[in-house]
Amino acid sequence: MPSSKGQTNHARRLLWLALAIAAVIAAYTGIWFHMARQLEARTVATLASLAGSGATAECEKPAARGYPFRLGLFCDSANYRDGDGRLAVKASVLRSAAQIYDPRQIVGELGIVEATFAANPAAGVVDMHSEDVRFSARLDSSFPERASLEGSNLSFANGVDIAKARSAQLHMRQNGSDLDLAFRFTGLDLLPALLEGRSVTLPEGNGVFTLTDGMALTARQTPHSLRGQSGIVRGLEISTGEQSGLAVSGPISVDEDGLIDAELRIAVTNPEEVGRFLGGIFPENNRQIAQAMAGLTLLGDSPSLPLNITKGKAQIAFVRLGTLPPVD
Repeated sequence: MPSSKGQTNHARRLLWLALAIAAVIAAYTGIWFHMARQLEARTVATLASLAGSGATAECEKPAARGYPFRLGLFCDSANYRDGDGRLAVKASVLRSAAQIYDPRQIVGELGIVEATFAANPAAGVVDMHSEDVRFSARLDSSFPERASLEGSNLSFANGVDIAKARSAQLHMRQNGSDLDLAFRFTGLDLLPALLEGRSVTLPEGNGVFTLTDGMALTARQTPHSLRGQSGIVRGLEISTGEQSGLAVSGPISVDEDGLIDAELRIAVTNPEEVGRFLGGIFPENNRQIAQAMAGLTLLGDSPSLPLNITKGKAQIAFVRLGTLPPVD
């Protein structure tokens, strides 16, 4: 039968273990709430610094949440406007979270997002609406190492509706001094107001680009402009139907006047269907497009043609497609 002394020692060890666990929990709790207060303070300071630079940003009722294993910033609503008034974004909510053991990896949601931007003076002001917007980012010292953004039920308007999409994704990552950019969309409708009375539906599409020296662009005071930039279209695939589509690749650049130069290669799947699709967008060139696509059918299942853009003037083989507006 165990002695009373042995039982006492066992009870004492359990007591010390319980006290140690309680002390660790108390210390962890204190550290977590200290980090939460720091996060809230940094949020207020960051908002103030943006206001000092001419931009404005608001986070309604900022609060740090996620105890015990996560830490994130929550806002009842959030909005941002840049210093020159070219970009304004309003989110119905901001919820973010990072694991305590990996604070650089952040995930979150913005709810319903309304944005207004003027990317090109010729296009005027464009309004965007998106639902169920979510994001993730891997933070670096000054700029995210990588980031992703996705949303559903997107719409774009310029006084009238110009485009809609069922879903869209944007991805970015650092690649040395360059930036790799990628996108994906489903159910994109280009509406008559955008295409001079015609409408086009693109079932899906995706693209991967490398922006040369893109990190320097992010450091500019006005990073909106792509003038003087260059890059590579590593893969741009657009579905024009269930079994037809286009794939584009090659180098592209924008000169100081905003005019695009590119030497691209365009591969065609089911040229006849693609010809009908392009003819609907460029009816004035319908005959030339039909002739070009008819010739392509003799070259195999996935023929390709050069797509050249010189000072904004686009041409596929011998078919002139028109002139692209300058990029701002």
